Amino acid sequence: MPIKKFKLTNRQIAMLAIFLGLMILFTFAIPALAFPPIIPGVLSAAFVFLLIVGVAALSEGLFTGVAVSTMFGITSLVSSFVFPVALSVCFHNPLISVLPRIFMGVVVFYTYKGLNKLIKNPAQNKWLGWLKIGIAAAAGALYNTVSVMGMIAIFYGGRDIAGTVISLNFILLVVATAGVAEFLVCLLLAPPIVSAINRFKRHSAVNAVAPSAKEQSKTEEPKPPIIDNEPTACVDCGAADFSEKKGDA
Repeated sequence: MPIKKFKLTNRQIAMLAIFLGLMILFTFAIPALAFPPIIPGVLSAAFVFLLIVGVAALSEGLFTGVAVSTMFGITSLVSSFVFPVALSVCFHNPLISVLPRIFMGVVVFYTYKGLNKLIKNPAQNKWLGWLKIGIAAAAGALYNTVSVMGMIAIFYGGRDIAGTVISLNFILLVVATAGVAEFLVCLLLAPPIVSAINRFKRHSAVNAVAPSAKEQSKTEEPKPPIIDNEPTACVDCGAADFSEKKGDA
């Protein structure tokens, strides 16, 4: 059986560059928005980065999701030195700041894939499609919180870090504040963003293959016009895709 060669399209490379560029921009140009404080002076959240990872995995597929989530880990490691808070010393360890984040893209991608198998959407209902995307992105955010805090507990459990004791109560506090907030942000914001990207991809694909008016006039039977909200096939196999259909709620 021949082995398929993995190859990124020019559009996928461009989208990957955009996602990575956004992470670098937010890390160094807008750190206050990239890492808003949840416990001031002690711990920050990562709403923007979690959202970017979820959108990348759902709109562009597994490879892009893993690449962007790995970049998320690297920026977290770098920012722990550049913009330190009380617990930044924990994130100096790449087993905490980088390793768990690598798998976030995998979690998002396969959560969505599993939901597609469990919850069928033959009528292409917009809200059901959005719900599956939101749950997958939120699952990635939840995985990030649990895995990172779990690694912190393993390496620093019971220790006093800059006046903060890494206890079970502290870990539960982080999950109940930063974890829940990040979960809700991804749940609510990922669906419209992924939907907009997929709509752009469909229109780009249609425009790329559509014949010119001059070429079409030479044919005996002109092709019927493409209706914008008619269901279309996914142009990037493996990425979340659904179309809005007339009459959907």
